[in-house]
Amino acid sequence: MRDSVETSPLLQHRAQTVVPGRILQMEEAIRNRDFASFARLTCADSNQFHAVCLDTSPLYST
Repeated sequence: MRDSVETSPLLQHRAQTVVPGRILQMEEAIRNRDFASFARLTCADSNQFHAVCLDTSPLYST
């Protein structure tokens, strides 16, 4: 993760912009017992985290 913090602009964007909103959406899905939305958000978050791995230098595989 240190490499990601130091080299991935996507990680900075994710931490500052994406994650706060996504957490609110996930909390709402949990409150509403909306598993479909929760699953969609979880998959989107996983995909974006993998994109951070690809954006990191040196590249490391997941």
